[in-house]
Amino acid sequence: MSMQWVLVHWMDITSCDAPWLSKEEAMEMRPTEMWSAGVIVTQDDKAVVLAGTIEPTDGAFGNVNAIPNGVIVSIRPLDVAAPL
Repeated sequence: MSMQWVLVHWMDITSCDAPWLSKEEAMEMRPTEMWSAGVIVTQDDKAVVLAGTIEPTDGAFGNVNAIPNGVIVSIRPLDVAAPL
C-alpha cells in the first residue's frame, strides 16, 4: 500500500507575549500562514490528521498534527508516494 504525500496550506493563531499593545498594534495582528507536508492519516468533517514522518517497517507515524478544517486554505498532492 502507498500513501499520497500532500502539502497543506493553513492559517495558525498569532499571539503576542508583550504585556501591553496599543490599539493600532493589536489591529495589525494577523494569523500566520503555515505550510505542512506529510501524509493524511485520517480526515473527517472536523480535521485533517497529517503525519510528517513514517516508520516503514511497522507503519508508525511521527510529527503528527490534527489541523482543523476551518483553518485549511488548500491541500495539494505532491508527486511522491510513501511506501507502506
